[in-house]
Amino acid sequence: PRKKEEQHLSDDTRQLIKERKQVKRKEPTSGNRAEYSKINKLVKKSCKNDDNSWASRIASDLENAAKLGQQREVWQKISTLSNKPKKKSTAVRDKAGKLIPDPTSQRKRWGEHFKELF
Repeated sequence: PRKKEEQHLSDDTRQLIKERKQVKRKEPTSGNRAEYSKINKLVKKSCKNDDNSWASRIASDLENAAKLGQQREVWQKISTLSNKPKKKSTAVRDKAGKLIPDPTSQRKRWGEHFKELF
């Protein structure tokens, strides 16, 4: 089963986001624009604080895991902090050695490859 992604926004921030949404739905007047701008600044500031507290919480967990010698957990925490997506290999070649760009034909080629193995 897939791990549930941790939500690191606080309830206050979620409430501010809801308020901002409601203000944005109103008709655009100078008062609404000023109110939206004010709430938007608060949302950005609150999100930044939540992100920083989340990162420091992950960093402290990482330090504890390192002290206990749990290398797998250390590397998992590092990967969540670095936020680098895993690269997908898309280089599939046909029998002649030409690259296959289309995903459906790539799947067909993989099927051919495994049929040849068995």
